[in-house]
Amino acid sequence: MSSFVFSFCTASEWKKSFSSQFEDNPDLGNACFTETAIIFPAHLLVILLFLLRYWFLNAVEFQTAPAVKLTGSSMKIQNYEIAASLAAATIALIQLFSVIARNTSPGEAGVGPIEIVLIATIAAMYGLGAWVMAQEKKCFVLAGAITRRMGFVLAGVIEIFKFQGVVTKVEGSDENTFFILYLLFAATAWGLTLAELFVYPHEYEVLRGPDYRQLQSQMKKSEMESPEKTADFFSLITFMWMSPLLKEGARKPLQEEDVYGLADYDQSANLHKQWVPVWKDHQTRSDPSLRKAISEIWGTRFWVGGSLKLINDGAQFVGPIFLGLIIDFIGDENAPAWKGYFYAGLLFVCTMIGAAGEAQYFQIVMRVGMQVRAALQAAVFRKSMYISNKGRREGKFGVNLAVNNLISSDCENVEMATRNFHILWSSPLRIFVSMFLLYQQLSWPSLVGAAFLVLMMPLQKQVVTKLTQYARAGFKKADKRVKKEKEAVEAMQIVKCYAWENSFVDEAQQLREEELLFLKKSAVLGALNMCLIFSVPVLVSSVSFTVYVLAGNELTASKAFTSLALYNVLRMPLIFFPQVVAQLTVAMASLDRLEDYLSRDEVQDKDVQPLQPGLPAVSINNGVFSWGNLDSRDGDKKSKGNGKSKKPNKEMKHQPVTRQKSSGSVACGPEEDYLVTLKDINLTAEEGALVAIIGPTGSGKSSILHAILGEIPTKAGMVTTRGTLAYVPQQAWIFNATIKENILFGLEYDSK
Repeated sequence: MSSFVFSFCTASEWKKSFSSQFEDNPDLGNACFTETAIIFPAHLLVILLFLLRYWFLNAVEFQTAPAVKLTGSSMKIQNYEIAASLAAATIALIQLFSVIARNTSPGEAGVGPIEIVLIATIAAMYGLGAWVMAQEKKCFVLAGAITRRMGFVLAGVIEIFKFQGVVTKVEGSDENTFFILYLLFAATAWGLTLAELFVYPHEYEVLRGPDYRQLQSQMKKSEMESPEKTADFFSLITFMWMSPLLKEGARKPLQEEDVYGLADYDQSANLHKQWVPVWKDHQTRSDPSLRKAISEIWGTRFWVGGSLKLINDGAQFVGPIFLGLIIDFIGDENAPAWKGYFYAGLLFVCTMIGAAGEAQYFQIVMRVGMQVRAALQAAVFRKSMYISNKGRREGKFGVNLAVNNLISSDCENVEMATRNFHILWSSPLRIFVSMFLLYQQLSWPSLVGAAFLVLMMPLQKQVVTKLTQYARAGFKKADKRVKKEKEAVEAMQIVKCYAWENSFVDEAQQLREEELLFLKKSAVLGALNMCLIFSVPVLVSSVSFTVYVLAGNELTASKAFTSLALYNVLRMPLIFFPQVVAQLTVAMASLDRLEDYLSRDEVQDKDVQPLQPGLPAVSINNGVFSWGNLDSRDGDKKSKGNGKSKKPNKEMKHQPVTRQKSSGSVACGPEEDYLVTLKDINLTAEEGALVAIIGPTGSGKSSILHAILGEIPTKAGMVTTRGTLAYVPQQAWIFNATIKENILFGLEYDSK
C-alpha cells in the first residue's frame, strides 16, 4: 500500500510535510497518504451523494412525489449556495492550472499525480453540486433532500482536517499565492457548509402533493406540522428542532395544544393506507407472510437503524482503547506532545459520533416500532369489521383470538421486539470483541472474570423474575381493589340502605394491604437488583485483577483502566441478551396469531350499483342464507356433551344449485350441505321508503339485515343493493330520571 501511495505522489512536496513530526507512524503522518487514502475517497463519496440527489429529482419513481418550488428568501439562499459552489469550483480550477503550469516549468519542483487528480475531483464535485442545486430550483423534490446537504457538510469537514496540513506546508516557504487561493477556497467551502447546516427551505409553492400550510396566527400548535420535517441537518442530528417544545415544558406543564401535530408519515391513517396494498398482495400468494409484509414496508429504515447501532457499538470500544493509549502516553516522558492531542481528539470525536449514532438508532427503531404497531392495530380493527362468520370459526388458533388482546398485547409485543431486535446480533458481537480485547490486556485471567460475570447472571435473572412476579401480583390486587370500590360506588344507594359501608371498607382495606405487601417486596428486590447492577463490575474486575497479579504479572494503570472499561462494555449485553431472546420468542407467537387472524376469510364486498329511477334501493329474490355448514355444526355438537350429534330436519336442507353471478348483485348456489338460517326470502325496499320488519323473537329479523349487509353467506338467490348503505343499530338505554325526562332527553316540554 505504501509503495503504491508514494509512487502516486512522486515529486510531491506534500509527502514531506509531516515526515519530521510523525516518525513513529509515517503512513499516518504522511500528507500524501492522507490525500490518497482519506481525502480523495471522501470527495468521491460526495460526488456519489450528488448523483443520488439528481436521481431523486429525475427518477420515474419520484415523478409523483411531493415537490415544491422555492420562493422568497429560500430562493435567495439557494442562489447564494449555487454561486458559492461555482466559486469553489472556479478556485479549484485556478489551483489546478497553477499546479500544472508549475509542473511543466523548468527548474520547478514537480508535483505528483495525486495533486492533479485530487484538485480536478474537487472542482468537478463543486461544479456537480451547483448543477444539482440549479435542478432543484425548477422542482425541489422533498424526498432525498438530505443527500445533497450531507455531501456539502462532508466536504466542509474534510477541509477542516486538510487545513492544518496546508498551514504546516507553507510555514517557511514562499508559496503565498497558493496559500491565498486555498484560504479563499476553504472560506467558500465552509460558508457553504454553514448554509447547509442551519438553513432549510421554508418559503415555497407546492407543485405536487398536499399543502398543509396555513397562516401561523390561525393555527394552534397542535395543528402545525412537526418542525422535524423542515429541520436542517445539524438540527436533525442533535434534535435541536425539539428545543422550543422543551423550553415550553420547562416554563409550564405541557398541554395537548402545546404539542406539535404528528408528521403525515406517522399518522395511523396514512400508515394504514401504506399497509393495505402490501398485505393484499401477500394474501394472494400461496403462503402469506406477515413478517415479509412488515419487512417490505419498514425493512430499509429498520436496517438503517441497525447500521447506526453498529456505529454505536464500534464507538463503545474506542473509549477503552484510546483511554489505554492516553495513559501510556502520560507515562512515557519521551512521547511527542502531538500524540496526546491526537488521541484525545480522536477519543472526543469517536465518542460524539457514538452518542449521535445511538440517539439516531433509538429514534429510528422506536419510530419503526410505533409505525408497525399503529398499522397492525388499524389492520386488526378493519379485519374485525370485515371478518366473515366462517373466518371467525376457522384458523390455526380457532375462535380463541380476542380482538382486544390482538390490538393491545400482541401488537405491543411486536413493537417491543422491533425496538430491541438489533440487540440480538449486537450483544454477541460486543461480547466477542470485548473478550478479544480483554484477552489482549490480561491474557487468560480475563476469562476468569468473564466466567464470574456469567455465573452472576442466573442470580440477577432470578431477582428480576421474582421482581416481575411480585409486581404483577400487586397489579392484580390493585385491580381487585379498584373493582370492589367501583362496585360500592355504583351500588351506593343499596350500600347506604343496608349500612354495608364498613364491610366494603374492610374488604377494600384488606386488598390494599395485600397490594402494599407485594409492592414492598418489589421495592426490596428492585433495590437488590440495582445493587447487583452496580456491584457486579467491581467484583468481576477485582477477581480478574487478583488472578492476574497472582499469576505473576504486573498490573499497570493502562491495563487496569482499559480492562475496567471493557468489563463495563461487556456487562450490558450479558444482562439484556437473555431478556431480548425471551421477548422475541413472545413476539414470534404474537406475529403468528396476528398473521392467522389477518389471513382469515372476509365478507366479500358486493358491487353497489348507482340509484336509478324506478329500481328499488334494496331487493332480495328467492334468498337462502346460512351461517354455517352441516359439518361444522355437527362437529361443534360432537365436541360438546356426550359425543352424539343431532341431525337437522331434512326440510331445512337446501339442495345444491349452480352458482351464478350478475353485475351489482350476488347470486349463488351452495356447493355443499349447510344449515339454513333464512329460506325463500323475497324483499323489496323502494328508494325513500320506510320499511319495518316485524316478528317474534328468533324469527330472523336481524338476520335479514345481516343478509343485506352481506355478513351471512348467500347460498341461493340474489341480493341487490343500490346507492350507499348504513347500518345503525339501536340499543335500549335509559338514565336515572323520570319517564317524562327520558322521553324528552333534555329538550323543553311543549304541552301544545
